[in-house]
Amino acid sequence: MKFPLITIGILSYNASDTIQRAIQSACRQNWENKEILIIDDASTDKSVSVIQNTIHDIPYARLIV
Repeated sequence: MKFPLITIGILSYNASDTIQRAIQSACRQNWENKEILIIDDASTDKSVSVIQNTIHDIPYARLIV
């Protein structure tokens, strides 16, 4: 049976201290066919860098700035 695609959306604004934990939590979900979209809303801290480093080897995760 093929599982339908589920999108996990994560919003980020100046969340450099917590965003990695949120992404890791989304990755641990046991649904087989998932994508993770992280939307950064013009953060002025290191959020974008933290997100990029966290998802660099996760093929089903994407950052939208």
